[in-house]
Amino acid sequence: MPILSTSNFRIQVILAVIISILFSSCGLVKSLRAMKNKKVKPQHYTFEDKSIIFTPLTHFGQKEFYANLTDSLVQWKIKGYTVFYEGIKHKASDMGVDSITADNTMRKWRKIVGGEGATREDYAELSEVFKKGIAQPENKDLGIDDTDINADITLLDLVSKYEGLYGEIKMDSCDYATHLDSTYTCGKALKGKLRPIIVDYRNTQLVDKLINSGQNNIVVLYGAIHIKGMKKLLKEKQTVKTSNSSSLESM
Repeated sequence: MPILSTSNFRIQVILAVIISILFSSCGLVKSLRAMKNKKVKPQHYTFEDKSIIFTPLTHFGQKEFYANLTDSLVQWKIKGYTVFYEGIKHKASDMGVDSITADNTMRKWRKIVGGEGATREDYAELSEVFKKGIAQPENKDLGIDDTDINADITLLDLVSKYEGLYGEIKMDSCDYATHLDSTYTCGKALKGKLRPIIVDYRNTQLVDKLINSGQNNIVVLYGAIHIKGMKKLLKEKQTVKTSNSSSLESM
């Protein structure tokens, strides 16, 4: 017997897309295990004079996990930590472009993923499959406020990086005629791999922001698939700085 009936075809599509993203990024089994986790598992890291708490986040998980996460964030903020959180910015004002460019960027991204993404609403629909899970709450419900920083890139950055790797995205009449809120039937997802963009590229951008930030106490609240890569980048930069300092001292 199938898990889902044909009447729930959209949920099947969403599930397939999200599983594909999870499998390509950090392994399906590991990701499904994270969905069942109830504890927050922070990873402490020191870079020069900065105290960084990497906090792996799952976008669909247990109520207890998000409750514990909220408690942890509140306590860290009391101690003077600032939260650097993820969230690709797509509004025209956030991207520094006009409304026409913003609309075109959204259409290009839709074409890249074939009309299906992994939005908060998509994750919410997974509760029909995983009955005990919920979608990640809104930032304000986790205790994130205006003193914290969205350290992510913009959708324009994301699309530009994709085109830099795989070539210009060519739009057609169907792409323009299909409203952004309508079901996308203009073709399948493009063939370019997404991990170098949605994981690796975003990691390099965040690490640069961490290093150049005036903040010394930072909580990094990002999807679990990002943490290992970010720590590796910081370690590499720390090694380079140490090597350069040693070279100067020996002169």
